[in-house]
Amino acid sequence: MTCHFRRIIQLGDIVMIIRCLFFLFLVNSGWAQTQPGDFEVVDFQTFEKKYLAEVDQPVVYNFWATWCKPCVKEMPYFLEASEKHPEWNFVLVSLDFPMHFESKLRPFLIKNQIEIPVVVLDETDANVYIDKIDPSWQGSIPATLVWKNKNIGFIEDEFDSYGELEEYLTQTIKTHQ
Repeated sequence: MTCHFRRIIQLGDIVMIIRCLFFLFLVNSGWAQTQPGDFEVVDFQTFEKKYLAEVDQPVVYNFWATWCKPCVKEMPYFLEASEKHPEWNFVLVSLDFPMHFESKLRPFLIKNQIEIPVVVLDETDANVYIDKIDPSWQGSIPATLVWKNKNIGFIEDEFDSYGELEEYLTQTIKTHQ
């Protein structure tokens, strides 16, 4: 005697499959919300292909590092902006040193409950990417790039308040819609 098990695919199964595929798409595209402590390490060539691509929504890139006090000071402003503006994508681009990825970066991300995508730009020569991000960039951080299929705004300075960041992003994005 043999037992045969046959399962009929139900609508709920199809919905679950679609949800899983959508989640996998988001994770692979780099736009999914992440868990605190998560980050992706990339070289600039990969960053350029994956993150500086054509997008429908504006993307705000904040170049920062855990050792940069002005960067750490303004981080809550970017987190607040990401919550208040789901129509924009935010990516934190860490310039931390490789020896600090696990000892400083990951603990910082966990402590501050940072759930927006974090990319670590692992390039030993900053000259590889500085001019490609923006020709006016002198290489200091914090720096912010606003992208919508091209560079639509760049600022190499810290924001002193959430209001200042909000005004800059709103004006930059509104001007290029």
